[in-house]
Amino acid sequence: MTMTVAEYLAATEVVFCLDTNILIEFRSLAELPWKELAPNATSIRLIVPTKVGTEMDQHKFSSGRLRKRAADFAELARRIEDSGDRPVRLSTPDANIAVTIEFGPLYRTKDLDGERFDLDDPDNRVVAEATVIARDIPDLILLADDSLPIRLARHVGLLHVRPPRTWRRPADGDERDETIADLRRQLGPQPNLVLNFPATADHNRRHDLVSPPDGICEDCVDRIYRTSLALDPEVPRSTLEARYPSARPMSLGAYQIPSITPVGAVSSGMLDRYEQEFDSYRRHLHIWASGLPKILSKPGVIRPIDIEISNEGDRAADKVHLEATLSGPFHFLAIDHFDVALEDLLEVPHVPKPYLTPYFGDGPGLGTPRVDAFYPLDEPDDDDADPSRRISWRCEELRQGVRFTLPCIVVAEKAEAQGALVVTARGAFQAKAVTLTAPLKVSALPHPGPFANYLLDHLALVPLHYRRALAAELSVTGRPCTCAGTQA
Repeated sequence: MTMTVAEYLAATEVVFCLDTNILIEFRSLAELPWKELAPNATSIRLIVPTKVGTEMDQHKFSSGRLRKRAADFAELARRIEDSGDRPVRLSTPDANIAVTIEFGPLYRTKDLDGERFDLDDPDNRVVAEATVIARDIPDLILLADDSLPIRLARHVGLLHVRPPRTWRRPADGDERDETIADLRRQLGPQPNLVLNFPATADHNRRHDLVSPPDGICEDCVDRIYRTSLALDPEVPRSTLEARYPSARPMSLGAYQIPSITPVGAVSSGMLDRYEQEFDSYRRHLHIWASGLPKILSKPGVIRPIDIEISNEGDRAADKVHLEATLSGPFHFLAIDHFDVALEDLLEVPHVPKPYLTPYFGDGPGLGTPRVDAFYPLDEPDDDDADPSRRISWRCEELRQGVRFTLPCIVVAEKAEAQGALVVTARGAFQAKAVTLTAPLKVSALPHPGPFANYLLDHLALVPLHYRRALAAELSVTGRPCTCAGTQA
């Protein structure tokens, strides 16, 4: 009979495998009241997976609380190394419970279960290592407080438990945070540029580039086609004839002949052209919807990425320059690439209306860019011989409390490509430069489908005119779909 977690926690010797969150958000391991979790224990054995150690090492380059926790862990790691990698006792010799800590085994990627776990994701990697450790230590319990590791452990049948809430560190800032606050008060109002990638929940900010599903079912084609068509429905001829009497044909008994149309008025011939153009538009719109898998995969494996910049300070930032660069086999695609490519194919016919004077247009735009908004400086040009790996924007005055989202499209130049998107923002005078990096990786497999789900995550790749309506429609669940039967 399989024992429960509660039964293992009631033993005299309890073994925990630590998640990274425990070392960051909770009190020192030596200070924790382990009896609250394991009341009968005389021995607590703590095992640190390799991935947890790697994550803590990376926090050495962070600031504030994370950097302090990384320094504490580095001191702990030094004690383990000095002991010849044997367990190190954390509790005092006279304590009524012996708490020891040690490093887990070093595993290569091929030693872990890449089928059940995404080994590039830190949470998945930690649970994958804990699962292998548990083969040699059957009573191993994963100690974690984040939802994903807990869900993964439950999925693979790994023993797991959350620590008591009272073990968390107080919310008060550490000494460095308090020093920063004091300095800010002395300096007065300052801008504070903050960068973010809002579309990813991965704390490593990794973006996977996934090719579209191989096919699309008629149900998804119909959803996309009907939603797009509904934005610009055809105006019935009877409605236009009632609106413009000049377009009605003259009736001479059994014969219908065009009316004599005054100059500038809507004629019967204009309605004929409108009907023909709308028939062509409907046909092209359906061709576009059914051909989306090929259209979106033609430039390569694509990922639209939103860059968010805000000023969370207490004064405006002047002359803000935002730059995004790519490393590895990637380049930027023009943000209006698909709008321009489909401009003629998906041109919505204009509803006929009278004109009174010749139309000469609005003239060249003579306005100047708003000082409080971003405008592009370096943009990718699809006609350039060399692909663009750098784009930039400029804002003359980024006001406090204001947030902008600037889109870009990244294209992989080869399969299994890896690289990074590096975004830097800097301003004049008090605005300190800030940099944010997002790892990029091309997924080995196409999106599993259905195609509607892929398109919902890649709406920046459809013409702007249709995005909002498609976002609303594709977000609705429970629609008929047989995309699984269209995959190669």
